[in-house]
Amino acid sequence: MAVVRQTFFRSLIIVGFGVLFVVVGFVVHRQQSAYPGGTSATATVSSIDMAEDKDGNPSYTAVYAFTAADGREVSFRDLVSSGDRPEIGSTVQISYRPGNPAGARVVRGWDFISIVAVAAGGLVGLLGLRGVVVHLLRLGFLLSAGRPPRAG
Repeated sequence: MAVVRQTFFRSLIIVGFGVLFVVVGFVVHRQQSAYPGGTSATATVSSIDMAEDKDGNPSYTAVYAFTAADGREVSFRDLVSSGDRPEIGSTVQISYRPGNPAGARVVRGWDFISIVAVAAGGLVGLLGLRGVVVHLLRLGFLLSAGRPPRAG
């Protein structure tokens, strides 16, 4: 009975990890989607910040500039860095809240990390859920094993 209980709790932990990955995938996706009720605009790469890791590999972060609907010139730093250097003058679609254009973000939609996190989390969660169901069925079978059969 203790072994069944241990494997049942392991399956619950696996379900928890699956749910965690799905939630992380959706959070990352949401941070790269247009703001609900936000304003869309086109921003231009105005400068590039470069940093190096401890091995000397470069990482580039774009700084974007755009004109808000009220005519203000706004610039903001991208939240995502990359090993690929963006081109000065290239454009991207952005979204911002009308009251806070400096809080703009690049609209990327579903990216590779979001898709992998949701897909892997869903698969892990389903496998864990399968384990939970199997253990519940076994537990029901084990609990009923000591009882006499029910009369018709």
